[in-house]
Order: sequence, then C-alpha cells, then structure tokens
Amino acid sequence: MSADPQEIFASQLIEIMKSCRAEWSFVYDSEEFTIEALDARGTRQAVVRLDKLFTKYLAAETDERRQKVLFDFSKLIVSTGTPETFEEAKKNLMPLIKDRWYVEVLNVSEKLAVSTDKSDGSMILPNYNLSDEVCVILSYEMPHVRSLITNGKLKSWEVSFIEGMNYAVEAMRHKTAPKCNAMVYQDESRPYAYVSSWEDGSDASRVLLEDVMLSFPVFGEIIVGLPHAGELVVTGTDENHGLELLLERYTIAYQNESRYLPPIPFIWKEGILSRFNIPENHCTYRAFEALRHLWLQDIYGQQKKMFATDWVSLTDGLHVSQYELLEKETPAGNVMVSNCTVPDMNSVLIPRTDLITFCEVDTEGLHTRAVGTWTEVQSILGADLAEMDFYPKLYRVGRFPTVSELRSIRES
Repeated sequence: MSADPQEIFASQLIEIMKSCRAEWSFVYDSEEFTIEALDARGTRQAVVRLDKLFTKYLAAETDERRQKVLFDFSKLIVSTGTPETFEEAKKNLMPLIKDRWYVEVLNVSEKLAVSTDKSDGSMILPNYNLSDEVCVILSYEMPHVRSLITNGKLKSWEVSFIEGMNYAVEAMRHKTAPKCNAMVYQDESRPYAYVSSWEDGSDASRVLLEDVMLSFPVFGEIIVGLPHAGELVVTGTDENHGLELLLERYTIAYQNESRYLPPIPFIWKEGILSRFNIPENHCTYRAFEALRHLWLQDIYGQQKKMFATDWVSLTDGLHVSQYELLEKETPAGNVMVSNCTVPDMNSVLIPRTDLITFCEVDTEGLHTRAVGTWTEVQSILGADLAEMDFYPKLYRVGRFPTVSELRSIRES
C-alpha cells in the first residue's frame, strides 16, 4: 500500500518545525488535516490548518521550491504563539462558531482534572451559547494558524472573556467588507439564497454582525445555515428553493468536513438563533431529519464512550442507553425516528429521543414490554424522568414503570 501523500507532507513539516523548536511537540490529526503545536509545558500554542499550504506545496515546481515552502511556513509557525499582551493580540482576535459538543468534551475533561488536582483550570475554553447546538469561543487568527483562547491566556492578558469577545467582534467587522460578500443563487426572477465568500475560515461567525445579516435581501424571516466554521448560508422562510440549497451545503459539509457544525437550519432574529422547524410536507423535511438524527447519534455515541472511560465518575455507575435510529412507516413514506431502550433497573440515563422502549432482562436477553413516545412516557413518569446537567441532554429514569403504567404506555 502506498503511503498517504498528506501524511508524508505533515511528517516533513513536523520534522522541520522540530528542528526550529526542539522543546515543542507537534501532534498530527489526519482527520482534520491539522497539526497541533504544544510548548514545553504542554500548552497549546497553535492549531495549524494544512489544506491551503498543502495545495501551495504541490504547486511548487521543484523539490527545492517545495522545501522552501515548508521552511518558510515552519519559521512562521514556531515564531507565532499567542502574543504575550492583549494589546498585541486584539487586532487578530476573532469569534469562532463551534459545535457545543466539541467545547463540552474539552471543558468537562479539564474540570475533572481540576477536581483531582491535575490541572489549575487554565485550559478551559470560555464560551457562550448561540443556540442549543452551537456556541462561540475566542480565537487568535494568523494565516494558516488558529489558536483557541483559554481561561489561562485571558488571565495572563488581564481581560475578561466579554472584553475579549467585544474586541474580536469589532476586529471581524473591520475585516468584513463589503457587507454582502456572497455567491448569489437565483431562479429566473430573483435571488433566493446566498453562500458566503469571505473565505477566511470564519465565515460562519458573521452571523454575529447584525448589519451584515440584514444586508441579505430575502423574503420572509431570515434562515441561516452554518455547515462549518468557514461557511454561512442565508435564505428566507418564503424562498422556495432556499432550503434545498441549504440541505445541499449541509450534506457536502457532513460528508467532507471533519469538523462540520450541527446540520440545523436556524431562524436569525436580532442576533438570536433558534431552530427552524421545517414543515413536514416540505421536500427537504425527511432529508434534514435524517442528517439531524445521524449527527445526534454520533455525539451521543461519543458521550457514551466518554462516560465509560474518562468521565466514569460523573454517572455514579448508572447504565447509559444508546441513541438508536429506526425507520417508521407513515402515509408519506418511511421516516427516521430515534429510540432508546430502558432495561428494568432502578435508575438509567437516557438520551432525548422520539420513542422510549421499556424492556425486561433475563438470561435469554431483552423482552419488550412497552414502547411509547417521549411525551406519553413523560406524562406517566412525571418527576421520575428528570433532566440532568449534561450536553447533549440526558435524562434520569428514576424507576421502571409499574405493570399498570406499562399498560397505559402500550394503550396510549
């Protein structure tokens, strides 16, 4: 089997960077095609995006020119860390839209390390939620290099997260011109959707700029899509083809971007994002629901693995049910629905799903006793179905339903 050219390229780059900074370590991520640079204390100094550099490297006509590309870039990286002072850093700060799960993994792990005196909490990523699914963090941006801003860095700069974010938004505003910078999609009569073309890796963050969002002429309420950090899609609730384009962009991101954002269309109103519920009779409804379920299955699966390993102390040894996907027949055709299974135990943690299946367990396996919708089960169990402080959301089933309750679930 021939060696992966991207991996060979990354290895060469790491060797050169090591020769420039022997005390640093460099970690290659083949899925994201990035290199993480860590200083002697293990503190992240930069995350190097390799895609554009790799293209430039391949375009070099001779080996000598390719080596020069690597050496010049390596010198830039090892001389770049986050600046020592806020005054030096503020002009290159940017807000960055991230999947809440990405930030949750880093921060919960760091907080657990603090609780066992293995860390001082300096690596926590301060953030705020833009919606139930995405959040905003701070990053320091240089060509090809992105450094995420931690509590420790803000403390060393003697500024708060809010102060840093205010400067970052203003810095982004200065880099955002013209306001409506996008590819325009239109039918025979008029435009119906816009795909951003700032192409600086932070296009999605422009959703924070009210004047930019209002500069996109659409019919109806403003719908935004954030397929990944480098793309913003804008359409309107009354645009016939806008959701079709948005579905196409989300599908491409889901298939090709290792760090895609949640495939959720949002309503944008005065800087607030809320999930847009696509009408069930719309041609994109089932495809969007399938993407959403696949994304939730992925992050719930990752969460379950974390509870079984690094986060085992958070669950008190409780069983954590899987987020399962099923096909359900409807008059309009088959649709994907979510389900979780509750075995007859005293207490179980379950994800938020469309259906809940209650089973008894014996030596021969699981035996289904009742299947109900979330709303039906919630009305019967009441306080015994309690939301826990986790993301994505988990609920504690405090007890297995009684015989009469199982009958009610079956008959409802």
